Amino acid sequence: MVQKITLSGFSFTELGGNGEDITTPVATTLEIIATDNVTFTSSYTYVGEDDIVGDLTNSSGTVYDVVLNGISIMDNDAYEEATLLSLTSGGVTYQIMVIGYEDPDTNDWTNYVFYLTDTEIGGTTVPTSAELLNLLSTMTRSTITSGTYAEGASWDPAEVAAVTSIDTDIYDATSGDDSITGYSFDDTINGLAGDDTIDGGDGDDSIDGAGGNDILYGSDGNDTLIGNNGSDELYGGDGDDLLMPGANSDYDLVVASSGNDTIDFDGASSTGDYTLDYSDQYDGTTGIQVSINASASGDGTNVVFKADGSQDSLVNLMEATTSEGLTIVGTSQGDIFNVTTTSGEWVGLIGGGGGDYYGLDIGADSKVRLNFASTATEGVVANIADGYIANDGTGGSADIDFSGEGTLEIRTGNYADSLVGSDGNESFIVQGGNDTVDGGDGFDLIRYDRDGYSSVSVDLASGTATTVFNGTTYTDSLTSIESVRGSTGDDVISGSSANEQLDGREGDDTLTGGAGNDTIIGGDGTDTAVLNVASSAVTVTVSSGVVTITGEGTDTYTGIEYYQFTDGTLTAAEVAALVGETVGEVVIGTGDDDTIEGGSGDDTISGGAGDDSLLGGDGDDVISSSDGDDSADGESGNDSIGGGTGNDTLIGGSGNDTIGGGQDDDSISGAGGNDAVSGGQGNDWIDGGDGNDSIGGGFGNDTIFGAAGDDSLGGGTGRDVIDGGTGADAIGGGEGDDTITGGDGDDFLAGGGRDDVIEGGDGDDVINGGSGDDTMTGGDGADVFVFNEMVDGDSDVIVDFEDGVDLIRISGIENEPGSGLNGYVAALNITDVTIDGEAGVTMSYGGQTITLLGVSADELTKADFLFA
Repeated sequence: MVQKITLSGFSFTELGGNGEDITTPVATTLEIIATDNVTFTSSYTYVGEDDIVGDLTNSSGTVYDVVLNGISIMDNDAYEEATLLSLTSGGVTYQIMVIGYEDPDTNDWTNYVFYLTDTEIGGTTVPTSAELLNLLSTMTRSTITSGTYAEGASWDPAEVAAVTSIDTDIYDATSGDDSITGYSFDDTINGLAGDDTIDGGDGDDSIDGAGGNDILYGSDGNDTLIGNNGSDELYGGDGDDLLMPGANSDYDLVVASSGNDTIDFDGASSTGDYTLDYSDQYDGTTGIQVSINASASGDGTNVVFKADGSQDSLVNLMEATTSEGLTIVGTSQGDIFNVTTTSGEWVGLIGGGGGDYYGLDIGADSKVRLNFASTATEGVVANIADGYIANDGTGGSADIDFSGEGTLEIRTGNYADSLVGSDGNESFIVQGGNDTVDGGDGFDLIRYDRDGYSSVSVDLASGTATTVFNGTTYTDSLTSIESVRGSTGDDVISGSSANEQLDGREGDDTLTGGAGNDTIIGGDGTDTAVLNVASSAVTVTVSSGVVTITGEGTDTYTGIEYYQFTDGTLTAAEVAALVGETVGEVVIGTGDDDTIEGGSGDDTISGGAGDDSLLGGDGDDVISSSDGDDSADGESGNDSIGGGTGNDTLIGGSGNDTIGGGQDDDSISGAGGNDAVSGGQGNDWIDGGDGNDSIGGGFGNDTIFGAAGDDSLGGGTGRDVIDGGTGADAIGGGEGDDTITGGDGDDFLAGGGRDDVIEGGDGDDVINGGSGDDTMTGGDGADVFVFNEMVDGDSDVIVDFEDGVDLIRISGIENEPGSGLNGYVAALNITDVTIDGEAGVTMSYGGQTITLLGVSADELTKADFLFA
């Protein structure tokens, strides 16, 4: 184990080295980094009249570093003298160690004094000048001749009384923001949480930044640097290093150095940028040579050759290129970049001038950016079709070979640029300056979505763009551009007769597509699409939030709040209402209070946020009310209606409808047809209407009406009120204290859990109270009261049992052998009782009691029971 031994003391300087004129003593610290088995031995090589010179060496263990006032002195010959001395005054002897240094220019001698015993001069670590001068004349060779400190004796630092600490956590890392410097041996340092700065120093170090935004230096040696989470900077230094930036949510920087390094992107995050900086790796006119396949993992496939003959291996490269992307920074000399992408990768290249070569094979859905913005001091002149960059912004030139179905992006600086594309797909990012951009063939994009732009006005038909960049107005000339991306401001973008894509981005934008088949994207803000046609002359369809309008061409719109036609301006909801009358459409509402009518087809309607009114019209419609207190009416057809959040009013209309209330307290009417209704959460009011309906109350205290038809009704959890209405209904109360009415018809009524009140109404009903203390009324007709088991502690009441008409069906009763049905009746212990002045009987078995009002024990016979 490695330990840090700390001694405290003071230092002073003998001006001219005469020992008579000294500076004021100041506090100083000595740190010895060594193994925990280290011991020391003192010896004297010369003792003269005025000089006492000695050596302090380790007799066992290993000393890795000696640090004096934060400076390593291991390799400094001037500090090799370490002498044990005695100072005596007033009968007190002070044992000290002195390290001396003589300035060769001034002959001033600086002494660094450290206490070995816990007796301090003047009672403090740092004596006064007067105290020190008074004692210097008494300085002699150590008076100890045996034991600790004796000449030739081996002693353990732990025996030194004045040692202030022996620390095995020699780096003192915390969860805060640490600044840690390693030693000359092989350090292992974990920075823990916090934004740390760690320098491993000499040796083969292993440094883990752990959490936080860390800066890690390997310095000399074959080091391992692990950035881990956070935005980290890794500097390998000399040696063959392993550099692992790890995950980040912003960026990681790896600065290249000499040596055969391995840069491993294992664990790269999908939200982070990564930069490899080789800007210092050049020699004369020679730069770096990059050869990468962005979709390959490594293992010799991805390498960077450096000017000093060493090379870096890039491992797990795809994890970086498929995140927010990888940028490689070249040198100011002639760099070679051979880059292949396959699908979905992003690679940025910064050449830095010097006559570079770019060999680019860019796969579909991939992008390679040539970034001249950070190095340009003048305008960039590039012709991608000719394969030549006449001016890379530094006055240098470059060659380029571009192939593939992906996108080559050119980013320039704040100067007047002249850019010509190829027959491939290019993207151009220009900034300040009056720029000229010719996209050539392919589908080409001009981007103004950069910091500094406050607004742009683009007219692709005339080929002009007026921009405001950092407060200055510029005019760009545009040719063969098919796509425009706007700024963060309020942009005005107009297309031509071609098929184009106009993207407003942030701000309140005005977008005009033109005669082609265009894609218009409003982005954030309140955006307006301009159509040079009357609203009465277009056909509108809506699908998954995308509005398609056929008029000038067939254009698609997303993120548009207003549509300006030649005969007036309509909101997004009003445009959605223009959907055709006979074909089923998809209509998406806005965040406002929308009114949407689907028409006669099979429509899909979503209200969005706001208190919406949604009408399905004819057809089998799908209606989602979403947020807000909405009203949705399926009208005719077999509709599917969802309530979402809010207190919604949902009407199925005619047809066999499926209705879900969603959250909150909803009012639901199935109306005609055989409907399936679920109340969902909240205290819902549900009316099935005519037809054979299936209704579930869900969570909450619900009120349910089956109305006409043979209905299946379930209360779910909560205290529900359920009325079957006319028809042969099946009703289950579920959990909770429910009130259930069968109504007309032969009904099956089940209370479920808890204490229910059940009334059969007209008809021959079957009533099962379930568990809990239930009160049951059969009503008119021959009713059957069912007890599937006798539950200990339950107490049920049958209010109107009619002897000879109604029946009691009981399971789980045991009779005396050979007693027959009469034995089952006897086992019930039927007893006459009077309850609140009304005669009746009680039956008890297995801890459960059943009370029948209006009958006597003599009237009940085996004919009144069904035993199972």
